[in-house]
Amino acid sequence: MHLIIQFIPPFRTGYLFPGFPLANFDGVHYLEIARHGYTNNMRFMPFYPLSIYITKVIIPFLSTQWIGFLLSLTFFVSSFIYLNRLFRLDYSKRQTQKILLFLIVFPTSFFFWSVYSESLFLFLTVVSFYYARREKWKLGALSGFLASLTRIVGFLIFIPLLIEYFLHRKTKKTCDLIALFIIPFGILSYSIYNYIRWHNPLLFIQAHSQLSNGRSSTTFIFFPQTLYRYFKILTTVSVSLWEWKMALLELVSFIFACLGIYILWRMKVRLSYIIYVFLSLLVPASTGTFTGLPRYIVVLFPLFIVFSGIRNRAILACLLICSFVLQMILLLYFSRGYYVA
Repeated sequence: MHLIIQFIPPFRTGYLFPGFPLANFDGVHYLEIARHGYTNNMRFMPFYPLSIYITKVIIPFLSTQWIGFLLSLTFFVSSFIYLNRLFRLDYSKRQTQKILLFLIVFPTSFFFWSVYSESLFLFLTVVSFYYARREKWKLGALSGFLASLTRIVGFLIFIPLLIEYFLHRKTKKTCDLIALFIIPFGILSYSIYNYIRWHNPLLFIQAHSQLSNGRSSTTFIFFPQTLYRYFKILTTVSVSLWEWKMALLELVSFIFACLGIYILWRMKVRLSYIIYVFLSLLVPASTGTFTGLPRYIVVLFPLFIVFSGIRNRAILACLLICSFVLQMILLLYFSRGYYVA
């Protein structure tokens, strides 16, 4: 028992939500937006806090933090229903089960049931792909539109859906193609709101540079520069510091995503999936830092297809156990006020 107590990290000051450890950091801002609207937190897209606000109006006796948690959990479960349907279009039941299992135990999957937009974004992107695959383009476009209102990179789903339309649709209708063009209007509408409210249509993007994490919102920074920066961090910062451990986690996440894209290409996975993962990785990784990447990649569901080909049970079990243990450790630190992603 003494060893267990020693392992538990002390609380850190910072963006902690009192009494609700699953709403730390970004969760604090989402709840503030849901309660009071935008103040100086315009870098957060509106659809997730808007969902909390609407649910609060319908169920006023529940606190906003519990509503956020229950919404995230609901969207996560719903995502699994659609992920199963989507992957079963191409993969066996056993392969699909492996993919979903690794998504559950991935080290940063606890963000799916935290007061974060990850579960909502995953749900919307999966639904968008699913209905595109079923050639129900208007429903796919509507989900993509809402995804671009949930995360900045959400509008990128427009490109892989166009690929699906031109490469795999047998009969093409102009109205279906036009419907896909509503997807970028999600982020465009929030840009218009920024212009009306703060007289700067790109303020929600530029605000990311104010976080003091080395992120650039105005300049494209090539990967080698960022990789060199992380090499310097890992070779100069003390290994005992939490910042060193996070730098290692962020670098490993970037390497995993890059290797995942290569493996997906070797597996001859659908081009739309590969393009979606590549573009969604390119945007945050080109800002001069990999901060947040361990969380950003968890919503890139095609990445987890790489695990579907593992047949060795010993390797499979080892990966699952290690991933789950790391998830529990990261969740413990996150709940105590340590920034994870």
